[in-house]
Amino acid sequence: MIRIASTVEEAERLLMTEVFDLAIVDLSLTGRVGREGLDLISRIKRRTPETQVVLLTGYGSPEIEREARQRGAVEYWEKTIPITTLIERLRALGLPVRQEGSSNGCAAFNGG
Repeated sequence: MIRIASTVEEAERLLMTEVFDLAIVDLSLTGRVGREGLDLISRIKRRTPETQVVLLTGYGSPEIEREARQRGAVEYWEKTIPITTLIERLRALGLPVRQEGSSNGCAAFNGG
């Protein structure tokens, strides 16, 4: 099942009630060029160390990637990631993903 949180507060509420196999966290959850996602990675890893965390950003840099990984992110993805690469990386994390249609089509997560 996929859950979506648009704010840090929503994410924290979900984290209090559920355990996730994977969390894809945006660096800037406020819509501004913020770094709330890095703090959220730390909170996720403290609460459920087994959750795999990916940082997704449109404002990337080697320094942000390094900090994300130090906080426990297993992957760092730029928002320009092609869907086929996204699918390959999700599969590499052990998630069952199937692709529908062309390489520009949608991806579906078959989780439970």
